[in-house]
Amino acid sequence: MIGRQDAGPAEWLDRCVGGREHPRMLGLAWGLALLLMGGHGVAVAQQPDPAFAPADPAQPAPDAIPLVEAPPAAAPTAPALQPTAGADGGWTSDAPAPTDGPTREGFQLGAVLGFAFCGGGPLCEETDESDDPDYPQYYTSGPGLGLEAGYRIAPIFAFGLQLRYQTIDVALDSELEDAGVNEASASYFGYGLYARLYPVSEGPWDPWLGASIGLLTFVDERVGEVDDMYDYYGDSTFDFVSTATFEATQIELSGGVDYWVAPQFAIGAQVVYVLNSYEEKYCVEVEGELADELDDPSECFTANDFEGDQEEAFKDGIDDLPDFYGIFVTGRLQF
Repeated sequence: MIGRQDAGPAEWLDRCVGGREHPRMLGLAWGLALLLMGGHGVAVAQQPDPAFAPADPAQPAPDAIPLVEAPPAAAPTAPALQPTAGADGGWTSDAPAPTDGPTREGFQLGAVLGFAFCGGGPLCEETDESDDPDYPQYYTSGPGLGLEAGYRIAPIFAFGLQLRYQTIDVALDSELEDAGVNEASASYFGYGLYARLYPVSEGPWDPWLGASIGLLTFVDERVGEVDDMYDYYGDSTFDFVSTATFEATQIELSGGVDYWVAPQFAIGAQVVYVLNSYEEKYCVEVEGELADELDDPSECFTANDFEGDQEEAFKDGIDDLPDFYGIFVTGRLQF
C-alpha cells in the first residue's frame, strides 16, 4: 500500500494497464464510458425536437392564421311582397286577399221589422159621407214583420222565399159609427218567391234591387152592435164580429242596402211596394149574437151574384182595394 502511494501517475497507469490489475481496471473504464454514453443518449432522447414542439398557447406561431369566430346564422325571413303593375295600369300587391270579409255566397236567413202604409186610392183617404157614401172607412198604417230564407248562388244574385204579416189601422167614418161599429182593423198575410240583384260585390256595403211574386190574403174586421143597419130586425141590437176576406195575387218591388258588421251578419234597411190584383170574390163571416139570427152567417160573393149596376159596383169595390208600401229594417245571417 505504501509502494502504491509513492508511485507517480505514469507508473500507476503502467501498473494498471500492463500489470496484474489491467483486466479489472479495463472493464471498469469501459463500464464508465458506457454509462456516460447511455446517460447522454437518454438526455438526447428526452429532449423534444424544436421543429415538432407545440407552440405556446399564449404565444401563437408567427406564420399561423388567426381563427375568427363566425357570426351566428341569421333566421330565415319571408321575401318582401313587391307591388306589381296591374292590367288596368294601377299597382296591385302580391299579398293574399283578406279572408275575414263577407263571403256573399251561401244560405241566408233574414228578418224584417217596420211600418207599412196604404198605397193610394179612395180607401186610403178620409172621405166625407155626403161625397162618397160607399167608403165609410179608410186604411192608414201599421207595424209589420217578415221572414226570409234564400240562397245567394253568386255575389251578384240571390233567390228565396219570403213571408209577410202586416197590420193596418182603420179609421171609421160617421156612417159606421152611427150604425154601431165600435172598432175596425185590417191586416194581410203574404208569401212568395223573390229574386235579388246585387250590383256591388265588394266592401261592407251591399245594396240590392229585388222583386217577388206570390199570394196575399187581406182581412178586414169590424166589431160592434147592429141596430138600424138591418131594417128587418126592427129596434133590436146584436153584438157581432164581421170578417171580410179578400184574396189577391201580389207583385212586390223592393230595394235596400245591407251593411256587413261581421263576415256572417248584416244589418240594413229596405223599402217595398206591394201591388195587389184582387180576385173578384170575397167572403164574409159573422160571429156573435147576430150570427144566431142569420140563416147563413158565412157567405162568399162573386160578381156572378149580382146583376146590372150592383155587379159593376161590386167590381169597382174590388178594384179599389188598396196597395201598400213600407219601410223596414233588416237583419241577415249568412251560412
